[in-house]
Amino acid sequence: MNDRRSQALVLANLAEYQLHDGDIPLALDLYGQELEMGRLLSDARLQGQAHEGIGDAHAAAGRSDAAHEAWTEPLLQFDRIDHPQATVLRRRLDSPSVEDTGPAEADAGADAGAEAGADSGAAHRR
Repeated sequence: MNDRRSQALVLANLAEYQLHDGDIPLALDLYGQELEMGRLLSDARLQGQAHEGIGDAHAAAGRSDAAHEAWTEPLLQFDRIDHPQATVLRRRLDSPSVEDTGPAEADAGADAGAEAGADSGAAHRR
């Protein structure tokens, strides 16, 4: 796998798995690697997804301020590229607490049709 974008998507999948498995520090590290890869590629979507994952990891750890801060960046990224995930992030940021934001999988269902087939190897919420 020599394609850097594919490598970033693998990092995202691994990070999401670790997050769901409860290894938040490892998930944060992997999302950080995805973010760096997105920056190297100047890929707004990868950067937005990585920031979103970082926010999800902070939310899972109960750090709502850090989660909201992390979700602000992908909102800007997704707005810039007119990505439907911006709507999901607005709901999360408008929520009074992290517990009210819901898991990433619930958000993905709303956008599944919009992204069907776009990245067959991508994480299910991407």
